[in-house]
Amino acid sequence: MRLALIYGVLTGGGAERRLGDLCRYLLDNGDDCFILASTFDALGEAVIHGQCGVPLDRVIYYNTGDGFFCDHIQDFFEGKVRDLGIDLVDVQWFPGYDVVPFPCKAVATIHGISSCPPPSIFSGLISVEDGLGFSQAWKHYEVIWNWVNLRRFPFQEKLGEGLCFGGRAFKNINVRKVLPFYNGMIDGYGTSNAPQTNLSPNWRWHGFADWAEKVPNYRVAFGSAQVVMESIAAGRLVIAGQSCHLPQSAMGDLVPEGKLVMPDNIESLSRANSFSYRHGREPLPEEVWAEVQKALANDFTEERRVMRQWIEERHSMDTQCSKIRAFYSRVMEG
Repeated sequence: MRLALIYGVLTGGGAERRLGDLCRYLLDNGDDCFILASTFDALGEAVIHGQCGVPLDRVIYYNTGDGFFCDHIQDFFEGKVRDLGIDLVDVQWFPGYDVVPFPCKAVATIHGISSCPPPSIFSGLISVEDGLGFSQAWKHYEVIWNWVNLRRFPFQEKLGEGLCFGGRAFKNINVRKVLPFYNGMIDGYGTSNAPQTNLSPNWRWHGFADWAEKVPNYRVAFGSAQVVMESIAAGRLVIAGQSCHLPQSAMGDLVPEGKLVMPDNIESLSRANSFSYRHGREPLPEEVWAEVQKALANDFTEERRVMRQWIEERHSMDTQCSKIRAFYSRVMEG
């Protein structure tokens, strides 16, 4: 297949990493795949080309400015789709691109609570999180889960030292709750270089970093969504975080925020597909600190092995990308 994945601004987030992983997987499995984006920044290039290994000539940008919705952007995308002889387009992340048909078959990928695009424009829909109630409107519909590139996050039995946080804009409030209790430094790594300082004397913000290089150095990780899964895959101990994706009413019977993730609650986390939902009241600081103390006092070696295997069986990049590739084939066949 000759494929185009359309995105808005490529920056350093988890959705961009998922986009790059998918493009690399499709190329490695014999498909001719391109990423078409409105613009990018240096962090987006670091993720797409550096972390995911997408060749430079497989990413085509409209411009190198800061704009998201640019003049004639839809004309640009459609022209490139024609020029490249694309068989199928996947609009991965471009809000508002739901009114003009492409000159080939097109599908949409929605993340979290994104609005449902019109079936009159797209031939199929991929949902990164289940339970959104869109399946009946589509002939072709597929649910995928967040995934881990297990080659980048090998399991390491020996734990590192200390606590760390990974994620965007310091969304996870649980790490803030333990700052007053913890005597050591807590290192923070982000998907951007936006400053996250002045939180506490023992908080140290490093900005953008490759999580695969940083998390093995630590014992306990805080984060949400992708960060949590990757940390578990690497064999780290993880405190479940608060999600920013779904409202409380949609969460169901899930592991409470602030809990140490263990084999007896990881299944509940997975039902949310983002691994980071709140259930019930917000945990008190001393409750989160009690969970951290468990992680500091015990290696949980066997439990960490079990959870790594669990990730391998359900949330590997190869498994989820193969589902997407099979979905594309079904759409092409009609």
